[in-house]
Amino acid sequence: MWQFAIPQRVVFGNGVLDTVGKEASRLGSRAYVVAAEGSMQKLGFLPRTVTRLKEAGLATNVFDGVQPNPTTVAVEQLAADVKKKGRLPDVIIALGGGSAIDFGKALAVALVTEPPVWDYVQRAGYTPKKAPQSTPPVIAIPTTAGTGSEVTSWSVITNPSTGAKPAIYDPAILPKVALVDPELTRSLPPALTAETGFDVLSHALEAYTGTLASPFSDLVALEAIRLVGANIETAVNRGNDDTARSNMAWASTLAGLAIEHAGTHLVHNMAHALGGVLDLPHGKSIAVCLPFVMEYCVDAAPERFLAIADALATRRPAKSTPRDSILRVKELLVATGMPLLLSDLGVQPSDIQGLVNHNVSELSALFNHWATPVGEKELVGLYERALGRSK
Repeated sequence: MWQFAIPQRVVFGNGVLDTVGKEASRLGSRAYVVAAEGSMQKLGFLPRTVTRLKEAGLATNVFDGVQPNPTTVAVEQLAADVKKKGRLPDVIIALGGGSAIDFGKALAVALVTEPPVWDYVQRAGYTPKKAPQSTPPVIAIPTTAGTGSEVTSWSVITNPSTGAKPAIYDPAILPKVALVDPELTRSLPPALTAETGFDVLSHALEAYTGTLASPFSDLVALEAIRLVGANIETAVNRGNDDTARSNMAWASTLAGLAIEHAGTHLVHNMAHALGGVLDLPHGKSIAVCLPFVMEYCVDAAPERFLAIADALATRRPAKSTPRDSILRVKELLVATGMPLLLSDLGVQPSDIQGLVNHNVSELSALFNHWATPVGEKELVGLYERALGRSK
């Protein structure tokens, strides 16, 4: 048995940011905008959003201090401030990359519950509380082609006291509307375009090779892989190319739909630990870990990796092999200037055990999304290879 649902509206195309007022007015009369710190104001996206909301008659408040790897403390502090000031918003507008959208989703829960918001986070050995029906709806406006958070029920959040970086997973935080405007990604510098692009690729690849894969997730995952393979180099090297930007934005949304239905596995296990324990950038962590996980997994699912190799091949060879998928990913890493080893990110051998412990204690549920057992020994080997210490 398998199933799928796409209950939210996705509005895709250049200029759809300007429909935010119309979309928000369908959900209420009071909006609260949360945005990435600095960049959304500087680029004009935040003033434009606020203008459209006010033109539509919505009372609008703004918080533009969302940091990368948002924390439970930051969410709870803002929620307390909003509650103290009186009436809660009818709708939350999350503007920015994955961090801003995840922050907006977590804020929606924190506004209608008592702290700690950590009680709503999925983690090993704990059954999280469910978000109430009164959770305000979210409109997500991604400004990166990366996380796919605009179409998922996930909100990745960090506990600063422990370094744990799991996620809230609840249908109540699935955005009601996703406004995917490829024009907003033109401003991304090459390095961030590459980082977010590899997050897209890993989402799709993990969903396609994981134990929860279905005919629906396969369909969207393979198309996302194909789009990334054909467009990421152009998007990185010629950022004003409208076709490449549009295709990467669409790939991000498709890959988000893939992980909403099939989840992620070992690459995100490794990367979430790197972000939670060492506060490393998510996209770079993903990019480094991806080929090493592929090498670990390829022999267990050769037909799947053969399909990935074909999807990534811009000039398809006469006969692909499963391991061609790994070679193509490595080629894309080099072509887009991404780091190739964890040592390039400053990770030390002494960090490995802490990363492994974090995986085992906080992220073990994701192990079930890969077909073969993964334990401490296997994780140590993966981190060592990604660090460049063993073959």
